[in-house]
Amino acid sequence: MTAKEPGRKSAKRVPNKTILEERRFKPPKGFEESKGMPGVYMNADYRAYMQNMLGLKVEDAKAAAEVSPMVKAMADELSTIHLPEWVRGGRRIAEPTRFTIEQSVRLAQYLVDDRGWSQNLDDERLRWVPTPNAGPGDMGIHIERNDDGTWPTPDPEDFYDIEKIIMSKSQTGWIAAHPCGVKAEATSKAQAHADASQKLLSMIEIAKTLNEKEASTDDEA
Repeated sequence: MTAKEPGRKSAKRVPNKTILEERRFKPPKGFEESKGMPGVYMNADYRAYMQNMLGLKVEDAKAAAEVSPMVKAMADELSTIHLPEWVRGGRRIAEPTRFTIEQSVRLAQYLVDDRGWSQNLDDERLRWVPTPNAGPGDMGIHIERNDDGTWPTPDPEDFYDIEKIIMSKSQTGWIAAHPCGVKAEATSKAQAHADASQKLLSMIEIAKTLNEKEASTDDEA
């Protein structure tokens, strides 16, 4: 265990002199300095947890290259699951959410190869669609299959619905946040909401323009 680490030097002024004092940091009992990251301390349990998680991700990536297409498809579904809002008896029980599953390849291989699970695309009723150009943590939306068996093309306004803006108080004013990642902050609640709304409208226009270009390209082909 590293007992001491060089700390910041502080200047102490006395008449006609400046004395530099060096203060050393002593980590809590059970914490050790991380190799390769000076100044970062971890206890043994957290270090073991991180090593285990990193090892599982590496093993999962290796396993994904050795499984059947069906297992790979299920592993992709299980790695990050997006659930729509939960409605029972006409009452909303839970909001849309997302969560990840570690060792998704291992779980998928068990379900498909050992338990005999398979996906019947004819029975698929809902499908998750990511928000265009969204970053990590994207909630996306779910679309419902048409009666003729085809899937609708989502309207950009479905991804950037202004009614989904969430307002919260901050130390300096208000924050307006949207599930797609758009955020705006202002001193007044109305201004924060207006700024976020304007950003969403701009993204809607961009998405519609891209859709029109893609449709035009498809027609020409």
